[in-house]
Amino acid sequence: CWEDMVLSEGTITYLTGRVLDVIQPGNTYFANLARALTPLPDVDHVWPQSCGVVDGIAMINTEVYIRGGMFYRALALRPGADEVDTVLRTFYEQHVLGAARFSDMLATIEAVTGYDASACAETWLRTIAVAPVAACD
Repeated sequence: CWEDMVLSEGTITYLTGRVLDVIQPGNTYFANLARALTPLPDVDHVWPQSCGVVDGIAMINTEVYIRGGMFYRALALRPGADEVDTVLRTFYEQHVLGAARFSDMLATIEAVTGYDASACAETWLRTIAVAPVAACD
């Protein structure tokens, strides 16, 4: 579903910052993303709760990338980046060459970490206001 674009684009945005954190500690990648955050025009702008309803071209916007990446960053600040690495590896091993939804990612996060990231996802991906950059509660 185009509605789950945040699954691919948010993940790659986060992974870019994760790699930079490893090879260039102290970089400003995530700080720069945080400064670029803007309020959303509506709650379905980043993570619509449908499948096959929206136009894929309409889903291409910077907030899908930024908020998706910052969701994973907030998650990494909670259990740790190494645990998020394990989540991502587990998820993509389970879904290689197959279709998956962002809800599947949330289920994998909970299975691997024991943490229900639903509220964190709602805050980062479906709240119109800009969330504070902090660990998920």
